[in-house]
Amino acid sequence: MPPIDTNAIIIKSTDSGETSRRLSFFSPNEGRFSLTARGAKSKSGRAHANLEPYTIARVFANLKPEADLGTLSRAETIERFPHLREDLTRLAAAAVVCEVIDRGTQPRLANARLYEYAVSFMRALDAEDGAKLIFLLGHALMRASQALGVAPHVSACVGCGAAVKRGWLDFEAGGLLCPQCRPGGSPSGASLDPSVAALLAACAIRPWSQIREAANDGPETKALATTLIRWLSYHLECEFKSIRFLLSAEKL
Repeated sequence: MPPIDTNAIIIKSTDSGETSRRLSFFSPNEGRFSLTARGAKSKSGRAHANLEPYTIARVFANLKPEADLGTLSRAETIERFPHLREDLTRLAAAAVVCEVIDRGTQPRLANARLYEYAVSFMRALDAEDGAKLIFLLGHALMRASQALGVAPHVSACVGCGAAVKRGWLDFEAGGLLCPQCRPGGSPSGASLDPSVAALLAACAIRPWSQIREAANDGPETKALATTLIRWLSYHLECEFKSIRFLLSAEKL
């Protein structure tokens, strides 16, 4: 069994026994998998002690082809994103996206597109102006939903195909409904003001570098992020624990 050698985002870390940690990784070619870092909490395990969530590492591990849990041989931190740990909002936003990856992906199923989006998000989050962090999170959640195959249809009404400036994001129907089609929609969804609907549509088609000047954080970007969090919770059938962290940090 050849060892794996891959770059990966560390998306989660939990204790495993008295001296070890279990680290969850997401890699472009291996997907999501977990490794036990033996002795990481002991003095002899200092080589693994600096492996923290929301960093990128080059990972060497023993992992069977069909398994999603193996043993970490060694790892080298490639990108640490130091500013994330200096700002609770940045840290909370990173936690939300990493939890979406953790809850939305299947073990050992590669998703290079999602990995690329996540790495771009982490780099932007580390460097971005503090007045745009929630907007950046909303953009990342839209891109994550696209990579996971659960993105809302936001270019037109899913009922009649008409353009929508103010409408209802219907979770069950799969996208925006215009006011005329809304009465036949489901009760699960969110009402969107024109400015929020416009941001949602822009996030679906434009990279962050082209959209970042569209808004600073405020009611519209908070509505964008919270709506997409609710959308992902509905379609992935889970509640995100990291939302509590984000709520306490940003008071969304």
